[in-house]
Amino acid sequence: MMITASDFLLEVSALQDEVRALNDIADARTVAEVAARLEALNYAPTVVLPLERFLRIRKLELLSEIEKIIVLSDEEVYEMSPGDPRCSIECKLRYIVALVYYFRQLVQLRKGNPDAWDEVDELYVHD
Repeated sequence: MMITASDFLLEVSALQDEVRALNDIADARTVAEVAARLEALNYAPTVVLPLERFLRIRKLELLSEIEKIIVLSDEEVYEMSPGDPRCSIECKLRYIVALVYYFRQLVQLRKGNPDAWDEVDELYVHD
C-alpha cells in the first residue's frame, strides 16, 4: 500500500513530537561512555547514519537529521536503497522510523535502564 504525502507528513510529525518529548542525557561523558561500550559490543542498529555518529547523536541533532531525510530527492533516496522499488516517501518513512526507534533505545541505554541493557546484552553478548 502506497502512503500519501499527507499521511507521510502526519506520521513524521508524530515521530518528531515523540523525539521532542524524550528526556535525553545531556552529559557528554555519559554519551561517550555508552557509545564506546556499544561499539565494543559491535552494536549495529539499522540506521541511515554512520554508526559512530548515531551513537553520539543528541535529540536536536536527530530532529535535524529527520528534516534532512524529509527533503531528500527521489534520486538521493534511491542511492541510499539501490534497487528498492518502493516509493521514496515509504523509504524515507522507514529511515525515520528506524532512527526514532533506535534513538529511543539509545536514550534508555544512556539512562542506564537495566532492561534496555539486558536486551542489548542478549543480542550482542550472549549470542
